[in-house]
Amino acid sequence: MPTIHLRLFGGVQLSTYEDGSARRLTLPPKPMALLAYLAVATADDIPIRRDVLLALFWPELSTQNARAALRQMLFQLRRVVGENALVTDRDTVALDPAIVESDVGAFERLLAHGDRAAALEAYKGPLLDGFFVDDMSAEMETWIDAQRSRVARKAFLACCALADEAEQSRNGLDAARWARAAVDLFPDDEIALRRLIAILTAFGDRAGALRAADEFARRLEREFASAPSVETQSLVASIRSPRSAPPPVSDSRPLSPTTAEAVAAPAVENVNDTRRLVRDDLAQGSPVASDARAFAHWRASLAAMLFVAVSVGAVWVARARADGIRRAVERESPDSPPITMSSPGTWRLFKAGMDRYRAGDNREGVRLLSAALADDSTCAMCAYYAGRADEIVDNSRARRTLQVAMRLSDRVSEPERLLIHFGWADAQNSPARRAAAESLVTRYPKWAEAQMAAGEAVMMDGDASGAIDHLRRAIADAPATGSAPAPNSVATAAAVMLVNAYVVGDSLPAALRAARALVARQKKSRTVWMLLSHVLSRSGRFDEARAALDSSTRYAGGTDDDLLEHADVEIRAGNFATADEILRALAQTGNPQEKVDAYWILTISLRTQGRVHEALDVATGPLREAEATLRSEITISYIAEAEALLELGDDARAAELFSREAHLRDSLMIASPATVARQRAWMFTQAGACLAAEGDTTALAHIADSVRAWGQRSGLGRDRQLYLYLRGLLWMARDRPDSALSFFRAVTVSQTDGFSRVNLERARASILLGRPREAIPVLEHSLAGPIDAGNSYVTRTEVQSELARAYDIAGMTDSAATYYTDVVRAWHDADPQFRSAVLHAESRLEVDEPHPPHRGAPNGQKRSR
Repeated sequence: MPTIHLRLFGGVQLSTYEDGSARRLTLPPKPMALLAYLAVATADDIPIRRDVLLALFWPELSTQNARAALRQMLFQLRRVVGENALVTDRDTVALDPAIVESDVGAFERLLAHGDRAAALEAYKGPLLDGFFVDDMSAEMETWIDAQRSRVARKAFLACCALADEAEQSRNGLDAARWARAAVDLFPDDEIALRRLIAILTAFGDRAGALRAADEFARRLEREFASAPSVETQSLVASIRSPRSAPPPVSDSRPLSPTTAEAVAAPAVENVNDTRRLVRDDLAQGSPVASDARAFAHWRASLAAMLFVAVSVGAVWVARARADGIRRAVERESPDSPPITMSSPGTWRLFKAGMDRYRAGDNREGVRLLSAALADDSTCAMCAYYAGRADEIVDNSRARRTLQVAMRLSDRVSEPERLLIHFGWADAQNSPARRAAAESLVTRYPKWAEAQMAAGEAVMMDGDASGAIDHLRRAIADAPATGSAPAPNSVATAAAVMLVNAYVVGDSLPAALRAARALVARQKKSRTVWMLLSHVLSRSGRFDEARAALDSSTRYAGGTDDDLLEHADVEIRAGNFATADEILRALAQTGNPQEKVDAYWILTISLRTQGRVHEALDVATGPLREAEATLRSEITISYIAEAEALLELGDDARAAELFSREAHLRDSLMIASPATVARQRAWMFTQAGACLAAEGDTTALAHIADSVRAWGQRSGLGRDRQLYLYLRGLLWMARDRPDSALSFFRAVTVSQTDGFSRVNLERARASILLGRPREAIPVLEHSLAGPIDAGNSYVTRTEVQSELARAYDIAGMTDSAATYYTDVVRAWHDADPQFRSAVLHAESRLEVDEPHPPHRGAPNGQKRSR
């Protein structure tokens, strides 16, 4: 049990408990600030680099003097909290949670376990409230402000959730208590205020509701010389005159304190010096744009189902006034919020556009919804759905349309506004995505679109299992259509997303069951047949996958997307000649985007066969030429070139190219800061892998810190963990596979749809520790992943080679032989560098008795990064 307790909520206090009694401990302000920083920043059990502490606490000192100051401060801390409370080495510092426990750590832990009420008991007030240190650096002040807002927002959302739970169970006292607590945390939040007023009114406390409203109005007048919004005033008026029903609550401000993001990207003059570039980025620490769908345009249909498909559901009742006054067009389902619209003509266009969008005709849906917006320039939901439908047709135009929806969102009801804020955060890859979705589903738990938004947000945050319940509820609550759901309906979109959640959650059998169930409901849908084919192919059931693809072609008349999916199946099956023939033919006959897609997958196929020089020629030749005709945010020809160079041993040039791709063209910098942050985190991670291969651990440590800074600004949970992979490589370089393994485990969000280099290094660390059986499932999951995206950085054959070795060392020679056979077949015509690995595999296939266990890669096989 911890013997020292650090209170950081509502002030700062350090205490020790001995013999059942508490004794307060004292520290000067700056050492206390360091202790507080360690307690909050190492809550995820990741030690903090000393260089980070130097920049925060002594930015004005030279490195040598700052290091001396840090050593002196650590000495001061040890004298108070004990010698063993701090875990340090030459590069890092951490707190031992078994000795020092903080209320922040308890708060985070209780929330993670779903005990919101207990977590709020730990939250006694703002983080580090009233705490001040003379000559505190601007960086430290910024960090405190950010952490204070982060935990306050978590407490606020916990209060909202508890209030809703209490209201649903008809516990008026608790509902009012938690709603009031939410208002106390964010007193300027009119949505929270109106929620409190509605709860107090619903449970008979009209006086309390009016008192809360009056207090809020007086405070606005006193502090801001302003008045409550029209929606709040209307709600209060309806309470004072109970004969009129209260209108839908609404608000005109941004959804959450984390929604605003407007930090410019640092300028890059020269990308040739990778090490200088990384250090500059670490020093500037600013975020900015890229697109989550960088490589797999050929899976656009499935991507659209995952990220775009939302629908208004059942038939609407059009009762709009002809004089142009806004009013709600209500749906037949009582759980579906209204849509604000001004005229019957707008409604007819909107209805027709939504029908086409739901039917899967995105282009016609965009045309009709845009016409509805032209007819009524204030129709926010016309702009919202036009933008969502357009994401699969013209992503840049879709973002502009969604921006129009955001500008109009102050004119509509609260549910519309919350959905628009979620859609905008989603399109921007904003970290506000999850907060927006939680606000939406907390207020409207019976709305299918709210549940689907929550499911997507939770999954994108790295919690696939947590998304499944939301998606199931979205499917159950989706409006009934009386027939098979349309391709872009809420029910279908949520069902497709559910399949993906099972895959990301490393459960292919569950994904296959869900995909088969979806096909049973929509037997003539090309998209769901392709989805089933993809899951079957990932599961190694290639004949069934081909049959499903045949069904897709039969119902759609055949498309080039089918050809690319056929090539994917053949690459997985090891039929490389067939796959390459399909890809080269498509590259000759397809449109510009299809040519790029075909050449991109061809480079992966060639690398999988060990024909790296040929892959390099394709990347720098026809792929680059085809890509020149497109305006692409991410030039994948350079990524393909960098991957090939890394496999050929040109680590420095590969690092330079990856770093180049971290910086998008100036014309695209106006995109979202969070998407650029994602691109930088991923490309700098690849550059870090190159530095590790080169043996430059100093630059690797710097780039790991840069990846951490950029990753925190991305809206994807996986991006925020990428730096742990680079720290694992540092431990591998120090011959500490045990420490490296803990980092590789921590960075793993999904073993199936994650980052293949993590799987490979995690398996190698396990083998070095004499635990080959632990490596086997990690590698097998990687083989079930996509052949592109995060899995493109390591080829399937490299994974199969390592898997054969793991089985061999574990004494499971039959299984080892299966994968050795795959290696020999794939690398039959490989470049000379793979010859020794092929000879080793052939020798293992020839022996009758198990070979004595061995350690290390086969002689002559290049180590993959």
